[in-house]
Amino acid sequence: MTRRLSVPFFKLQIAGNGFVLADLASLPPDARPSGDALHEATRLMCGYRFGIGASGAVFLGEGGELRAFSRKGEPERAAEDALLCAARFAFDSGRVQKRAILFKTPYGERTVEVLGAHEFRISCGSPFSLLGGQVITPLSGGDTEIIEHEGIATAFTALHIAEDILVAFPQSMGSLDYRSLKNLAARAFPKRRVTPVIARCITRDTLVARVEPRFPSTVCAAACGTLVASVRTGTADRDALVLFDFGTLTAQPDAVLERDRDQSRRLAASWDAESNELYVTGSGGYVFEGKFDLSLT
Repeated sequence: MTRRLSVPFFKLQIAGNGFVLADLASLPPDARPSGDALHEATRLMCGYRFGIGASGAVFLGEGGELRAFSRKGEPERAAEDALLCAARFAFDSGRVQKRAILFKTPYGERTVEVLGAHEFRISCGSPFSLLGGQVITPLSGGDTEIIEHEGIATAFTALHIAEDILVAFPQSMGSLDYRSLKNLAARAFPKRRVTPVIARCITRDTLVARVEPRFPSTVCAAACGTLVASVRTGTADRDALVLFDFGTLTAQPDAVLERDRDQSRRLAASWDAESNELYVTGSGGYVFEGKFDLSLT
């Protein structure tokens, strides 16, 4: 039997990574997709041709219940990018009464700290080396490699923080384009899904990163990876603002900040040396809202 539903949604983004968020608790019980229907609903809603277009979907239920899916309808462990967008909606909808938001997922509970009106912090765990699998600490050594690309030396750091990340610091912004870095990442790690990041250090507490968000935890992982790689090369402190520039990284920080009017295109990353824990602070931003018609069997 086919069910026809009209589901209200919000599209939110954080540093360019977009999510469809549906508040199921606001719908009548008989109008809520559940179980396998959520997989199909996500696939239809996140499609770029006939859907809304997003990296994933988040469904909020009663009592902090949260289900997250990739755009293909695969269950996700409530990735950090999606959680920061969900935190923004939970705060704005009056569900937050304390200094922390507790989300209940099928994989366990996740906590997002409330630092301000639209300022939320989440833990991303500890970094690991992709080359050897060892835990990386601020005092570790030996993770940065210098690779010559088209006659120009470029520093690379391969690590895992929620996702596999390859961070590159070209000496010249014109010496390595994003497509070339993707090809290098694919050749270096042929059996892994590695997210390339091109980074630039402006000051010891201001970094610029370019990444193509494809997965539900891309930008939080990229921000942490950029910070870790910068600390490892001695060019940044353990607390830094990461600005996301989707051009060529030649724009000045003031120009990037000018475009970030709702502060959703930047993330603050910090690395706690005592616990070896990485944290990201940021907020999702609203893109638009509407209703999506679903036909589910």
